[in-house]
Amino acid sequence: YPASFFYPHPEKRKKLIEKLKVNGYYEAEVIQIKRKDGSTIWIQESSRLYPDKGFIEGIFINITSQKLAEEALKRDHSVFQLVANAAVFANDIETFCKDIISGLTKIFQFDTGSFRLYDPETNLLVPCAATSIDPEAIKNLPIIPLTQEKHAGALVGRTKKPVFAPDISKHELIKDFVPLIKDYTVGANITWPIVNSKDELIAVLQLANQEPKEIQGEVKILFETISSMIASALERFQAEQALRDSEEKFRAYAEQSLIGVILLNNQGDLLFFNDEILRISGFEREEISHMKSREITAELFTEIDRERLRKQIRIVEEEGISQKEEYQIISKEGQKKWISLHLAPINFHDSQAISAIVLEITEQKRAQLTIERERQAFHIIASAALTSGDVFDLSRRVLTGLLDVLAFDFGIVRLFNQEKRQLEPAAYVIPAEISYEIQSIPVDDPKFFVNYVAKTKEAVYAPDINENQITIKFLDRLKVFNTKAVVCWPILNKESALLGIILIASTRPTEITEEDRFFFNIISNFFSLAVERRYSEDALRESQETFEKLINTSPLAIFHTDLQSGIRLVNKYALELLRVEKAEDLIGKEFQSFLIAPDQARLAQDIEILLKTGSFINYDYLMERSDKSVFPIELSASVILDNNQKPDSLLFIGNDVTVRKELERNLRNHFFEFEVMNKIISAGYRANNLNQFLDFVLDTVLNSLDFSGGLILLRSENNLFEINKSLGVSKQLVSLIQQALSSETFLTPLIKKGATIIIDDLQVLSPDTPLKNIEMLIGIPFFSKKEIIGALILLLNKARSISATDQQLLESIGKDIGTAIAKFQAEQLIKERQIDLQSIFNILEEIIFVIDHKSGLILEVNDIATRKLGYIKRQLQSMRFLDLLSKEYWADFQTFLAKAKPRTSGTFTFEIKTKGQETLMMNVTLYYQRYLSHEAIFAILRDA
Repeated sequence: YPASFFYPHPEKRKKLIEKLKVNGYYEAEVIQIKRKDGSTIWIQESSRLYPDKGFIEGIFINITSQKLAEEALKRDHSVFQLVANAAVFANDIETFCKDIISGLTKIFQFDTGSFRLYDPETNLLVPCAATSIDPEAIKNLPIIPLTQEKHAGALVGRTKKPVFAPDISKHELIKDFVPLIKDYTVGANITWPIVNSKDELIAVLQLANQEPKEIQGEVKILFETISSMIASALERFQAEQALRDSEEKFRAYAEQSLIGVILLNNQGDLLFFNDEILRISGFEREEISHMKSREITAELFTEIDRERLRKQIRIVEEEGISQKEEYQIISKEGQKKWISLHLAPINFHDSQAISAIVLEITEQKRAQLTIERERQAFHIIASAALTSGDVFDLSRRVLTGLLDVLAFDFGIVRLFNQEKRQLEPAAYVIPAEISYEIQSIPVDDPKFFVNYVAKTKEAVYAPDINENQITIKFLDRLKVFNTKAVVCWPILNKESALLGIILIASTRPTEITEEDRFFFNIISNFFSLAVERRYSEDALRESQETFEKLINTSPLAIFHTDLQSGIRLVNKYALELLRVEKAEDLIGKEFQSFLIAPDQARLAQDIEILLKTGSFINYDYLMERSDKSVFPIELSASVILDNNQKPDSLLFIGNDVTVRKELERNLRNHFFEFEVMNKIISAGYRANNLNQFLDFVLDTVLNSLDFSGGLILLRSENNLFEINKSLGVSKQLVSLIQQALSSETFLTPLIKKGATIIIDDLQVLSPDTPLKNIEMLIGIPFFSKKEIIGALILLLNKARSISATDQQLLESIGKDIGTAIAKFQAEQLIKERQIDLQSIFNILEEIIFVIDHKSGLILEVNDIATRKLGYIKRQLQSMRFLDLLSKEYWADFQTFLAKAKPRTSGTFTFEIKTKGQETLMMNVTLYYQRYLSHEAIFAILRDA
């Protein structure tokens, strides 16, 4: 194939060729290339032209996984931010639905979207919001009966099962459905049911695209997660429609939210903040309550970011436009955190104010920055290894690149001259006024810090040289260069012989995380390989053939075998990967023998297919090193043909994917956390009462998080804590905890101060009678309106490490349980009030009706109404009040409804029809008043 076959963008290819003609090389070009089957991947390409030899030499690095990981992180963050913002800022259901469908259409790049709410009384799907369709089509978007045939929304509404169709023509259920919009064809469709905790349909969400569309499998998982969030928000809107402007409701929501919420006026005074703000910032409540917003930002933000923040606030205040930015802050405890800050103008108590939604995105940002930093560093080394003139040019380019990527101030690369036993400077970036200090130094001189690293062959990481036990011995020397933080690691060859050292330093103390240490170690290995390769190339460049040169400069492991997989040739990286000293130790051995036993048989089958198809790409196996350690490898293979176009040998190219697998595992862990939280939230909506909810929660937590037993404590009416539920707990331990609740004991921090407790040696609590099969106890408090109302106690029969992430997850579960308990208690109070009102109605001599102001339906009646009119109560509660009036009186009643305002009343004489079609002339007093959660009309009927 000509090279141009693999480049889908001819203009880009043309520009790359021009660079080769002008400069002789190009490097770090990020482009897409087309594979034989027509699909595309993202690569980074560096190439060099050898005009005198008539060929181009280059390296492709496949960065598709990094691209997809970055896009997935951004997409997921955007979706969760969208739902959170819509739930907080929408004033009504229509705005919420419009924000959700507009945002999802944009994020997932669909042409159109619609949101229909389900009306159970009429069995209809009623349009609430739509986007990207012609405005006239939006106005005329039809109402869909749930029974309608050949409509995806009706089908999904009936079955409550989503339709996920990247290509409708291949989807058996909906391929023959006809769009309701004239002249509009649909190629791809996502139709998702929104159901409540009782599995009752609330709404149907649809995204459509005119052309078939590739939809990643992760999108389906994401929809499963956000559908319950959308359902929760819709239920909240429906339940609190009339109270959404209430400050108390806002505070209750914000206090339990996992998102930070701040309200401030135009003078910078804090009007409200929730506990998440305290957790993110590190401030105490008493401390932050008396501070202005500018005082808070001065402690958390850098000067540059403060100016960005001031500009963001000005746009919100002057233009009334919502603004979202990302910042890195330093909390009061000195922790660096990333936040997403969304500012929006609001009206608060008839005054202009600003709401701030603060979402901590440290982990997402850290993963994103780590991927980007590693990609840049690896590209620097790969490009320098390919295009540098000699080892000094290689050292200079790598050093300057690393200082820029890692944000250090200066550094030096020294190479070891074995004959002279000196560390000689190969490249350095040092202030000019002290450059005279850069000289060759005897490696045996103990006064130099770099000689310590060269001698021990161990890296030194010193975030603060005054606090590191090694660098403190060399302070006089290090302070010559105004050093405050330093990282120095040895450059070793495959035999662990010294090649040199790299030192980078900063003029300020610098945080160095465990991820940084792992990253530096990888960089050291890559650079060691590049230096050693450069030495080798300098010696062999004139006689080395093109094929061997490509093999030995590859950052991937290459194995050349015969058709029976006997190894003929390997590159140096393959030796390092397998930790084998010499290629001769591998030549002649079967390539399969270096895989674990189950994968050996699988590779043998794959080779049979390879001989028929010619190649395979990115197959995953587990490979075993000479020291018996195992690592994941991604193999691609091709058949090499002889001059007669017959298979002659096989070429395997392997990539160590240990780091990528670790990242994937971390992402799966985050999805597991979302799943557990979703189960807890769903339990709150499925339960019919508090007792059932607590059963659900205890069973879910124990099974999902692998605890051996647990108890739930609740505060009783006499203000004492009692055991409400227990599962998998011995009588001995139940008795011990009951005793602990009645005095100052190990439970005191939990039930009196609301602090999470972790006890990893329970035996000390019962020295006289050892506890059986229990090693560890964890206690998490429940809160309602800032008061401790209960606690969850979890037990482990074997002690295990509880990380900060684990503790944060458990505390989040505790917050959700506290919110649910408060919900059940509020519902019980409403039921009690309803019973009280009914009792009052029933002792009155007048007929009493409570009528819903909006629909006119009868909500409640007293006993005398059923006796006089001949209906049973259930019949009346399914009727409108108009159904009891003769038609000539309808206009008077409807006029009152249209003009009625809270606390207004009117008196009329109406003709009332009984069940037996008798008529009663009655004096009717109508009074507009709130009844429980309804805006209602009270009707009092007396004989005329």
